[in-house]
Amino acid sequence: MTRRPVPCRRRAGLAVVLLVPLMAGAAAAEPSAPAPRLAVTNARHDAGTVAQGQVVTAAFEIANTGAADLVLSDVRPGCGCTVAEFDKVVRPGAKGRVLLKVETRGFTGPVTKSALVLSNDPASPQTTLLVAAVVKPYVEILPTGYLRLQGVVGETATATAVLASAESDFAPTAAQPTLPGLVARLAEVPEKERLPGKPERQYRLTLATTPETAEGLLGGYVKVTTGSGRQPEVDVPVSGFIRPTVSLSGGTINFQNFEPASQTADPVRREVLLTSHNPRNPEFAVTKAEVTVAGITAEVLPLDKTRVRVVLTVDPKMRKGPFEGTLVLGTNDPVRGEIRLPVRGTVL
Repeated sequence: MTRRPVPCRRRAGLAVVLLVPLMAGAAAAEPSAPAPRLAVTNARHDAGTVAQGQVVTAAFEIANTGAADLVLSDVRPGCGCTVAEFDKVVRPGAKGRVLLKVETRGFTGPVTKSALVLSNDPASPQTTLLVAAVVKPYVEILPTGYLRLQGVVGETATATAVLASAESDFAPTAAQPTLPGLVARLAEVPEKERLPGKPERQYRLTLATTPETAEGLLGGYVKVTTGSGRQPEVDVPVSGFIRPTVSLSGGTINFQNFEPASQTADPVRREVLLTSHNPRNPEFAVTKAEVTVAGITAEVLPLDKTRVRVVLTVDPKMRKGPFEGTLVLGTNDPVRGEIRLPVRGTVL
């Protein structure tokens, strides 16, 4: 039996197949590129017992044990109460720092806050840092822990809270609201009026509005200087709402684009509702209603002792094109005697 020689082309192909694994092995043997390596000596900081309102500061040492620059792309706190500062680049063999500041004003008891460190460490691109503390209020805010005001512009509204502490040096001397237009005062609670079951040192904090208090939502704090060494200041949260003496159903009267009504169709109208919230005005009235746009008239329709509807009507013969003007209203409200509303639109 005669054997046929293998063609040279097939032998060459076999040689190529045999060489591929050898080349792959040679590539794998090449040394990898230098990489950074993030190392944290202690990823948890325990601050122990701190006074409520104290800012806990924790410094974490970040070491680069790798052979390339360590880049910290971001540090993301897990809570809005925490602020982070950090070194963005740490050289090989060097050390950097991540600083976390935790605001304890809104906490009581054991708390743990975290921050996520993002880096270019290929082995550990994310690292979690923790800050723990036991928050103790050396000064209590009674009974609810905050002050809430409800009132009307021009009227005086008040809210009170009692500050109590067992600290021997507790003696509040000043109270300053952070929101303009509010005033605060302190007075020691007489023995007969003290809250039972609470420390004997008690002071009443009273917060009040003034004629300068703006309408809308209230916020911020009253900063109280306590005289206590363990908690020199306490921030009393403030919330609430100040209503206008007269509220409106809208801020702008917009006719938009419209075609004038025919002689038989209903005319084009817009309405605005005025509501009085002033307890000192037993019968609210709109005494004047004028529109500065030619072709638009205003009619006053009282609904009851606190509500008035004003209806604006377009003359069917009003000139075409865009218009803009003002609705001028006069009222018998002592605070809001005149109200001006923009009027705009386009006659097609």
